[in-house]
Amino acid sequence: MQTQNILLGAVAALTTTTLTLTVLWPHDLQASNPRAAVKKEITTPSMTVQGCTVVLTSNIDDCKPGSRPVISLRLTNPTDKPVTLKAQLAMTAQAPGSPLSRRMVRPRQLWSTKKTYTVPAGKSILVSVQSTAKAPKGQTLTVRIGIGKRTLLSQGVDPVLSKLLQKARKVNNLRDQRRLDRTRQVETRSTK
Repeated sequence: MQTQNILLGAVAALTTTTLTLTVLWPHDLQASNPRAAVKKEITTPSMTVQGCTVVLTSNIDDCKPGSRPVISLRLTNPTDKPVTLKAQLAMTAQAPGSPLSRRMVRPRQLWSTKKTYTVPAGKSILVSVQSTAKAPKGQTLTVRIGIGKRTLLSQGVDPVLSKLLQKARKVNNLRDQRRLDRTRQVETRSTK
């Protein structure tokens, strides 16, 4: 008798919890739009330093092994005074680690330089700097710019890895599309 009472209490608690979560759940549980939960990535890294907007772009995604990457900075000064920025540009490379290893592969610095830029009041300038280091094969490149205590990063992927990622995205998109089609078929059958 006592075991039945405990079991009955557990079933009642589980039922109450399930109903409460179902009623108060803030989101739709249907998988009709699988991409709605995916956040947008930052395509162009930017920051504001001393009132000046700094936008970092580079060609590290398109850079072939053995070529020298180009880093571009767009410096925009909307203020009424000229701004002088002391920047440190750096490029690092990181080889893929072994999947069986517990240790992360440390990135190694390929190139670094310090530059000073003066942006006139109310103007925008575009500065391009070509690194003296060549892009290594099969490694992920990262470009970093540091101004004061603020830092911007732009990370690229090796072209071979990029092709593999594109293939994986196509497979995932196909899988998502098939899942959506199946859901629509089930919905149309249930409405008939």
